[in-house]
Amino acid sequence: MLADPSAPFKQLPGRWVGHGRLGLQGGKVEIVKCRATYFTSEDGSQLKQNVRCASKSRKIEVKSIITHSEGKLTGTWNELVCNLGGEFSGNVTKRGFRISVRGSGLAANMEVAVSKSRPII
Repeated sequence: MLADPSAPFKQLPGRWVGHGRLGLQGGKVEIVKCRATYFTSEDGSQLKQNVRCASKSRKIEVKSIITHSEGKLTGTWNELVCNLGGEFSGNVTKRGFRISVRGSGLAANMEVAVSKSRPII
């Protein structure tokens, strides 16, 4: 098991880079490059993250706070470029996290895999 279900955020503090896909309305998909910085609370139950992603046509900058309790994830997010916000919900999986993002006319699902102590966005 790569993600520790009792303390899933403990391997995340620091700065990470990766690639992802951004699915847009109408079926268009763009490849994005992302940089994420993670901060955890002392007890490891809360994660603050700053994520910046860019594709050829757009930029995204998200700040969020996520809380873990008994395998469940809840939290809030704010996107700074378009001034959007909403809520997170999800759970810890064997590979990382499964997250639903909702709010401000946005609905998205994310799978974040943790491999060798590094998240893959």
